[in-house]
Amino acid sequence: MMSFMTATTVRLAGGFILSSMLVLGGVALANCPDDAEGYIPVLTQASYAARSDIRIPVITDLEEPLGWRLMKGETEVSSGETELFGFSEAAGVETQALAVGRISEAGDYTLSLCDGQKELGLTVESRAYDSLADDLLNYFYLNRAGVKITMPRAGDPQFARAAGHPEEVVSCFTGEDQLGRDWPGCSGTYDVTGGWYDAGDYGKYSVPAGHTIWLLLNAYERMSVMEAGSEGSLNPAKSEALLEEARWGLDWLMSMQVPDGTTLAVQAHGTPKEREEARPIIEIDASGLVFAKVHERHWLPLPILPVDAKETRYVYPPTTSSALNLAGASAMAARIWAESDPDYAAKNLSAAERAYAAAVEHPDLLATNAFDGGGGYGDRNLVDEFLWAATELYITTGKETYLTDMRALQSEMGEGVPSDLGWASYDLQSDLSLVLNTPETSSLYPIAANRILATADSYLADARDDGFFVPYPAGRYTWGSNGAVASRGIVLMEAYRLSGQPDYKRSANDVVNYLLGQNPMETSYIAGYGETAMRHTHHRFWAEGADEDFPPAAPGALSGGPNKRSPADPVAAKLIKDGCAAQTCWKDDVDAYALNEVAIYWNAAAYSLVSGLDTISLTD
Repeated sequence: MMSFMTATTVRLAGGFILSSMLVLGGVALANCPDDAEGYIPVLTQASYAARSDIRIPVITDLEEPLGWRLMKGETEVSSGETELFGFSEAAGVETQALAVGRISEAGDYTLSLCDGQKELGLTVESRAYDSLADDLLNYFYLNRAGVKITMPRAGDPQFARAAGHPEEVVSCFTGEDQLGRDWPGCSGTYDVTGGWYDAGDYGKYSVPAGHTIWLLLNAYERMSVMEAGSEGSLNPAKSEALLEEARWGLDWLMSMQVPDGTTLAVQAHGTPKEREEARPIIEIDASGLVFAKVHERHWLPLPILPVDAKETRYVYPPTTSSALNLAGASAMAARIWAESDPDYAAKNLSAAERAYAAAVEHPDLLATNAFDGGGGYGDRNLVDEFLWAATELYITTGKETYLTDMRALQSEMGEGVPSDLGWASYDLQSDLSLVLNTPETSSLYPIAANRILATADSYLADARDDGFFVPYPAGRYTWGSNGAVASRGIVLMEAYRLSGQPDYKRSANDVVNYLLGQNPMETSYIAGYGETAMRHTHHRFWAEGADEDFPPAAPGALSGGPNKRSPADPVAAKLIKDGCAAQTCWKDDVDAYALNEVAIYWNAAAYSLVSGLDTISLTD
């Protein structure tokens, strides 16, 4: 083993400098302070993945590196010195990086700093994310609407509950909105039973449901592609559970589609810059469009069981983005179930094509935020949604009309690094679907692959600027940052699959470690994982923080995460006013809905990342 002879310098009173050297096991343990108070290694609160490139942030303002050794029993596995980083803007602290490297053998290890001055346990597992992936997916079962949640699938009796909204037959919203516009309602009723409760409330929304279904089905397609190049890495039961959950969401989303020949009131077509109050209520032939959401007239109190939520609920006016979300999600479903359930595939394809045609007919029915009791999920630029829907329909059908639309929309999107994945940013979804469903010889493949790789490279640059290796800029932490970070992990993971470059995989694993406690809060943002894990999420049922008779957040629930840009609740407002660093603008508080809510699309992003990395661990 190579011997490092790095001197330790200690500054004494009067400005004199004492230089010393401590060499143990062939490695110089540089700048070891008198006690262990001067540095804090921050490890994940779960396990590290075998064959991943492990690196650990160390909070310290020491100006020289620290010596370390990794032991497995009495055997030294690796050793070295930390690398200086400096001030991490997002974390608000000085850090160093401890690069353990790639550990292939599963087991329990001891990380020793300064020759045992500080020792920490570190566990490496061959399938470190297996049970975590299961719990991230089970989140959706626990948040199903319309059915009783029972053991053993609930995981713990405290998460079992009676069915909420078991027979949800509703009519259209009627009365004044918050802008004083009068909505006439409609004569018909619609059976919209089922689906998932979207977040901390009991609303069900078409846009986030469509994005969530894409995340789940894209994860399935990616794992299937990886399985094809390995020796059976996918567990059939896990695949069935994933498809069952996606189908639960799809069935509900299709129930939100407006029947042919239906006239409905909508907010008038508008331009992105036009003020909403300037748009009157008009009536249109809404055939094939999709209602935006199902919700109460006003926000529900907290806590409350879904079975006790008896307020009248309504479907809210259809929008173009809702229709495009159904078009894209159901087009995917049509190819995924084509062989195993042709009738279901045909039903999805019919719904998708009808929704796309309706969106083309009504391209600027923008969502309204003028209703109380539920978010609007408004998006003023729908070019990316059109591109995604056209891409999924082309992949599934091969029809020239969708290819023509896709190319025109790609041109309209222009050059540059795409926006992050999210319910309002869909341009990368097209690329991620194309590289999994088109041959490398196709002219479409290299364009999509190169955009993914270029985007991943920009994420790596962000990670290099962060003392906790998070591939996310310090100035971006806003509502749902954990979901955004997890979504970046998906892109990094896919870049690794495309290129085999280890930096992408390392950064994707860093994302999981960050979510599991390797962060300046030293808190796992995933409930049930870690000694200090999120517990008091903002949720109507998982509401222990508001009433001890209610359960805490269920294992696998992902907190929204640090938020320095949207002080929407009093907890967030106070933290931001007090000057929190971006990655520390968070609190495990039931009232902190801008920091600590949950959402189906955040959990779906984390599931896609974790399940994909778990599959990679078997195929590397």
